Amino acid sequence: IPRPVRAALITREDNPALTKWRMDRLLRGRGRERYELEGRLFVNSREQSPSFKLDKSESFGPLVASLKQIKPEFAILDVFNIMHGAEENDNTAMAVVMEQISVIQRECGCDVGVVHHFNKNTEGTLTQRLRGAGAIAGWAEWVVGIEKIPSEPHTRRMEFELKAGEQVAPIFYEIKSNDADTASTIARIEGREGKAKPCSRAEAFVQ
Repeated sequence: IPRPVRAALITREDNPALTKWRMDRLLRGRGRERYELEGRLFVNSREQSPSFKLDKSESFGPLVASLKQIKPEFAILDVFNIMHGAEENDNTAMAVVMEQISVIQRECGCDVGVVHHFNKNTEGTLTQRLRGAGAIAGWAEWVVGIEKIPSEPHTRRMEFELKAGEQVAPIFYEIKSNDADTASTIARIEGREGKAKPCSRAEAFVQ
């Protein structure tokens, strides 16, 4: 990343304390503290808003208003399936929810990344394996798939799929903790080749 980016994280899957713990470890791994990100990273968890649904005007409206004030360049929604009350396999219902995410883009002028999960199918492209209706995958401009490698517990494989059809090679990275187990670092593994199993863990798709 060539320059600092104002980012917003809307997270509902993990306990807020766990989110803080992970962020602090990653920051310490880079020799930083949380206060250094003031004005650049904005987090909304269950601690700030007990409930949030994209398809509920009483929570969606205030979120958009807040994002307009913050003016992030990139917003992350984590995790998608608990951020709406619609039927995930219904294309019509999902098209409405995805349009709400597009509203965030248009109204707030930011890119949006959505954390989602794959279905149980291990065959096909990343978009073909996204859980739920086709409208979900159809919304995304590009998809990032992340998987754990069973034989290497600290290593992750990341693959990419672009709607434009460009081929992007997968990358590998390693997550390590220091001896005191108070900081975590993420480092790319250079020169790693070979194909692991298809991604089956966490995914993000972005527009």
